[in-house]
Amino acid sequence: MNQEFLYIIIIIALGYLLKRLNILKEKDGEVISKIIFKISLPALVLVTFDSVKIETS
Repeated sequence: MNQEFLYIIIIIALGYLLKRLNILKEKDGEVISKIIFKISLPALVLVTFDSVKIETS
């Protein structure tokens, strides 16, 4: 299993747990999702592509 994918699953599970325990409000979830979708996921894509080795044949 890819380590980055595992991090994403942990973040989702943590968010779900905090919401179920009423620690996070609806507005908090909107801000966190904006951070994840606009900063974290694009950064993850860049880091992943940086480690890809391209071979010409």
